[in-house]
Amino acid sequence: MFDTSTRSWTVRELMRVTIDHLQQRGLEEARLTVELLLAHVLRRPRIELYTGFELPVQPAELEAFRHVLLRRLRGEPVQYIVGSAHFMGIALRVDPRVLIPRPETETLVEWIMLWAKDRSGDMPLQLLDIGTGSGNIAVATGKYIKNLRAIGVDVHPGSLEVARGNVNDHGLSDKVEMIEWDMFEPPPEWLRARFDIVASNPPYIPLVEWETLEPHVRNQEPQRALTDGGDGLKCVRRIIEVVPELLRAPGPLVMEVGHDQSADVKRLCRDAGAAKVEAHLDLQQVERVVTAWFEPRTVRT
Repeated sequence: MFDTSTRSWTVRELMRVTIDHLQQRGLEEARLTVELLLAHVLRRPRIELYTGFELPVQPAELEAFRHVLLRRLRGEPVQYIVGSAHFMGIALRVDPRVLIPRPETETLVEWIMLWAKDRSGDMPLQLLDIGTGSGNIAVATGKYIKNLRAIGVDVHPGSLEVARGNVNDHGLSDKVEMIEWDMFEPPPEWLRARFDIVASNPPYIPLVEWETLEPHVRNQEPQRALTDGGDGLKCVRRIIEVVPELLRAPGPLVMEVGHDQSADVKRLCRDAGAAKVEAHLDLQQVERVVTAWFEPRTVRT
């Protein structure tokens, strides 16, 4: 693609040739891909690629860029290659142990921010994020909502390690905590009747749709974070079942759902006794988030 034996390369030339090559290969977002990978290799902000157009790219940098570009051409997501993704305007660590945060999930966080806006008091709001993954929901709400404390729970230690790194990166260790818990096990006593709101982006893709996913999603991102291995509602049902044990007062459950699942999820919430059950549109006008208000329920042990 680019010869190093007979010529040197500037940032401008390298970007032009590589973007053209990726476009010919049919790779989506070719310019953004090149910007992210080259900025990662050169250890510069993306804007400095343009302010330093005529800077030479050193042979070692060129070889490193060739290496990451081949990884991308083999289907590895850019976010895993550079080790970070952006969500709600913040950078988060990601690697193959966690799902890459999607813009659709920002709709869920925005709803929580609006819900919390008029709720002030001496006691901070308590949020539980079930299946936290990279911690994007807990970290974003902890960062942007002053009067909120969040606990993220996940069954996978690797996910929790990534999430704790994101908590520390954003200086939120006094507001956000990451704890191991399997949602299909009874909630431990210290989780019960503790929260004002429960949030989740559970695995909701039905197994029958698995083969229809884009190859870079199906082959690179953790399957357990995308599908429940069944009809896509297994985790949703369990969350609806357990959320009354987790709330300390009447409060909302807010969940991300599949593109065609909102009607089923709303019905499941109503059947469980929830009130004020609503669906909310994402930027693509898909009913991506369902909210439902539940009464707390005390469970004797």
